[in-house]
Amino acid sequence: MKNSPVNSYWLMTFGDLLTLLLCFFVAIVSLSRHQQDADAEEMAKEKKEQLVESIDEVARLTAGASHGAEIALDIDNRNLTEVFLEQGDVDPGKQRLTDSGKVVLERAVDLLSYPVKEVVIETCSRQAEANAWHESVSMSLGIQRQIHDMKVGTPAYRVKSVGPHCTSLGLTEKTQVSRILFQGSPEEANGRRN
Repeated sequence: MKNSPVNSYWLMTFGDLLTLLLCFFVAIVSLSRHQQDADAEEMAKEKKEQLVESIDEVARLTAGASHGAEIALDIDNRNLTEVFLEQGDVDPGKQRLTDSGKVVLERAVDLLSYPVKEVVIETCSRQAEANAWHESVSMSLGIQRQIHDMKVGTPAYRVKSVGPHCTSLGLTEKTQVSRILFQGSPEEANGRRN
């Protein structure tokens, strides 16, 4: 048999085809990444607008509060909402919240945008040393009962009663007696509580 040269012109066309195909897929991938960046920017803009609306809503809801209650929103996706109650919001003798305290707590719970996994209740008393510990524990029980009655799910509760030592909780205002932290899990950042 005689050695005949192999006609390899088809190989050049095939190589051009593969090169064009590779360029096509590279272009598609780069366009999809550009679209993802644009979508991420749009989502960030929407989230910022929602935050501003939430802050405006909190300001509107707490404007009429008789005791200057404070509600700190979940600002940077830590799923943490902080509520401060004052002396007039809690009736430690009856281990319950007053009407103004219930309103503040209900407003805070209504603003939660995530499922609550843990509730931290920290209380102190502005009373004399002898009654301060009993009052602090009574306030904690009343707040825990009220949160449980609001049906925020089945969170774990952590209670810290410090008696007359309000500064150890960071409660520097003379009327603040309780701080309540509603904590959610990070993986459920976009969920809504039941």
